[in-house]
Amino acid sequence: MEKKEDKLKDFLKSNNSNANSNTNSNNTNFQDNNPNNLQGRIKVDKIVADSNFTNMSMEDLPFSMFYPIGTKLFVRPLKTKEIESFSVVNENNEFDVSLKLAEVLEHAVELHFPDGSIKSGHYLFAGDKRTVLVYLSGLTIKNGPKLGILSKCTKTSCNTDLFIDLYPKNYIYPKPNEKILKYFDLSSRKFIFPLKNGDRVVMSPPTVLEEKVIQSYIFQQALSKKDVNIAFLEYYGWLNDREDITIDDCKQAEFDFSVMNKEKFMFIYDTIKMMNFEVTEVFTVCPKCSTEVSEPYRFPNGARNLFIIPNAFDEFIA
Repeated sequence: MEKKEDKLKDFLKSNNSNANSNTNSNNTNFQDNNPNNLQGRIKVDKIVADSNFTNMSMEDLPFSMFYPIGTKLFVRPLKTKEIESFSVVNENNEFDVSLKLAEVLEHAVELHFPDGSIKSGHYLFAGDKRTVLVYLSGLTIKNGPKLGILSKCTKTSCNTDLFIDLYPKNYIYPKPNEKILKYFDLSSRKFIFPLKNGDRVVMSPPTVLEEKVIQSYIFQQALSKKDVNIAFLEYYGWLNDREDITIDDCKQAEFDFSVMNKEKFMFIYDTIKMMNFEVTEVFTVCPKCSTEVSEPYRFPNGARNLFIIPNAFDEFIA
């Protein structure tokens, strides 16, 4: 499996090589109070929102445990102008793809929090965005082809062709490391780790907005041919304890990270590896021989085809 550090290095390399050409482009809820209960996901009550939005259950989100209890999620189909904007995404540039997906989530998703506040999909946790995007795809292209991955049964004597829908019913939810679960704070919905030296480390996953700002910072550094602290980029989203961040916050945080106590860094380095919540695989059961078959979670035809039907000419010609 490709390491996160390798992905970040590839991202920097890609943006260094594509920066000039792309600069001017159109660019578990553990709803019970027991963080050890991995089956404690319950359906939220459906409530009436804006007529354009429909309720999407929080229970299927891989990072549901980090939202305040009672949070509601609403989504709507993309409008034509939003599909038009997304259609020009440069799928060879990871930054452009991420930017446009964040734009989709900002406009087509609402989070209703228990305190009465309503925020855009920018405040989804980044690890949930693929699940929500697949749901949005189904709403937007109601009569289009199913979104899924072609596979084959792994049993040699069977070898049946299979199709795995990219829906939560087929998710392989990872099981978090038992060592960290007791440090999950039910009130703040964050992990709080007390250290022997009296310090403490607070961790929660980055939001779509935080991820967007951090990636913008990476891109700026790449344009300026400046070195980037890869470890900082991987960890900052988990360590940031603020709701909104800026490019300047990233600069300051990178400096603070560089002078961090080495014992604290080693603790963070080891603990981040235990934050195993993101769904990376989907599965199905072969209807012929009952063998369970899994595949890496991916958008099989690229991000553009989430909202653009492939071969639309043949699909719609009379």
